[in-house]
Amino acid sequence: DHRDLHSFPTRRSSDPAANINKASQEGERAAEISERIAEQMTRHHEKEEEADRRKNCIIYMLPETSRADEFVSDICPEMHFAYRNVMNVQRLGYKHRNRTTPRPLKVGFVCEVDRNDFIYRFNTWSQRGRMFAKPDLSKAERDIEYKIRQQKRHFEEIGRASCRERV
Repeated sequence: DHRDLHSFPTRRSSDPAANINKASQEGERAAEISERIAEQMTRHHEKEEEADRRKNCIIYMLPETSRADEFVSDICPEMHFAYRNVMNVQRLGYKHRNRTTPRPLKVGFVCEVDRNDFIYRFNTWSQRGRMFAKPDLSKAERDIEYKIRQQKRHFEEIGRASCRERV
């Protein structure tokens, strides 16, 4: 509330202890207000980031030799996708000499519907080879997917082991 910022008492008592106590309370109140503002700004930033993320996809395994923006502009007509719906294209991460897998490619779209359409068309495109596209996920969402894959592999291994025991 904007009134909180202007409601600090301005009168001071002649008692120094009372003045110190009052100043301490005012300081605590100012700190609380600053903390609330910071929390609201953080929540707002996270919501904006999430909204932007919903309009992005990540392409994996595109060779580093390819220019990212040219690659996307060249494949769109082949996939019958309108390139005008692509807002930006960029490689993620840093280039390392020892890297064995190519850096992922982030592609931003006008809206979430365009992103979903592109992902479907890309993943069903006959020329994609080892490349694949996924929605842009937050770190927490990627961690959850990783744990699910690990559990799936674990259960598959248990199943294979139990089949070997029966034979």
